[in-house]
Amino acid sequence: MELLWGLNVNHGITVLMVTHEADMAAYAKRIVHFVDGVVESDTLNPHPAGLQAPPPPAATDAPKTVETA
Repeated sequence: MELLWGLNVNHGITVLMVTHEADMAAYAKRIVHFVDGVVESDTLNPHPAGLQAPPPPAATDAPKTVETA
């Protein structure tokens, strides 16, 4: 979930997820609930999980340099 969330937040990529898992749906900014192929509800999630703090930056393979005097 952190990868998908980071792609959305940091790169503006839209993620469409279909799930029956409430803990996964909790990350969504919007939840559309279907019953028998028909939209039953379409609501905004006021407190999406994971949006309190950005994901940690990706590690780089570049060597670290230290300057000495």
